[in-house]
Amino acid sequence: MYGDIGHGFFLFLFGIYLTHQRDEIIKSKSPLKAALPARYLLLFMGFFAFYCGWMYNDFLSIPLGIFGTCYENVNIIFKFKFVNFNFFNYICNFLNKYLLFFKCLYIYYLGRRYCCKKR
Repeated sequence: MYGDIGHGFFLFLFGIYLTHQRDEIIKSKSPLKAALPARYLLLFMGFFAFYCGWMYNDFLSIPLGIFGTCYENVNIIFKFKFVNFNFFNYICNFLNKYLLFFKCLYIYYLGRRYCCKKR
């Protein structure tokens, strides 16, 4: 679960709606019947996502910066002959790109192995 004020608020409202309108949803032929067993889970997930969103200062993936931060941004720049680059950003971008590639390969492998068996 991630912390986000906006997402948590909407999820919390949906959980409140499901808990308070349970009888009406059961009586009607609503597709929301499928979400009723998880209504308390959705309610608490929304509450704690909202709470953690305040701690992370994040609203719908937009950083708010309400409380500030205690970290300072330190860039370590390695200077070579004619080349300047931020070493940590370079390494992080490299790893993210290749880790995403290997995750996709692994998901493709699992899909082929378990979903596409010959019968």
